[in-house]
Amino acid sequence: MGMSADEYWYGDPYLAVGYRRADELRRRRQNESLWLQGLYIYDAFSVTMANAFKKKGAKAVSYPEKPYDVAKKTKEEKEAAAKAEQLKIKKHFEKMRKDWIRRNGEQKK
Repeated sequence: MGMSADEYWYGDPYLAVGYRRADELRRRRQNESLWLQGLYIYDAFSVTMANAFKKKGAKAVSYPEKPYDVAKKTKEEKEAAAKAEQLKIKKHFEKMRKDWIRRNGEQKK
């Protein structure tokens, strides 16, 4: 756990609790790191297999463009991301509407 024998025998008795908790947190962090690494390996393998066995003319699958976000987001960051997503969707539908008008002409009500 990282605690020396001198600290164990002659130090504050509550030091052992702190060291044990620190070791627990260190192991949990390492476990989550290895789990995330496994997720990236799974993604790489899945993309490779999907592209190897895709049907002719099918769109190729791509590896994620940015890393997974494992940090907790603040309320403001979540709201900003939601607004950006809404704007993206709005632009998409506006483009669809313009394409429809271009192909079919403006419909009178």
